[in-house]
Amino acid sequence: MYEERQSPKLETRNLKPEERLTPDALSPLPAEWLERLKQGARRADFILLTQMAEQIRDRDATIADALTLLTEAFEYDKILALIQQTESGESV
Repeated sequence: MYEERQSPKLETRNLKPEERLTPDALSPLPAEWLERLKQGARRADFILLTQMAEQIRDRDATIADALTLLTEAFEYDKILALIQQTESGESV
């Protein structure tokens, strides 16, 4: 009779980082933040990416968590590709 649904946060928690972190999710972030993330990914700068994830956490913990997971897995190419898709207006 009643359909039990998971909250969006719970549904998101079950996704892989690259599924949570999409161009649409990144698009609301300020251009300066995207540029710093891009620099961090290009330079494989773990510290910069970690700092940016913490800065983003105040705005969106889901994005911050996904960035942290990708950074800790050294998936800099995935971070860079997502930022480039965001900048070009692609959506997934």
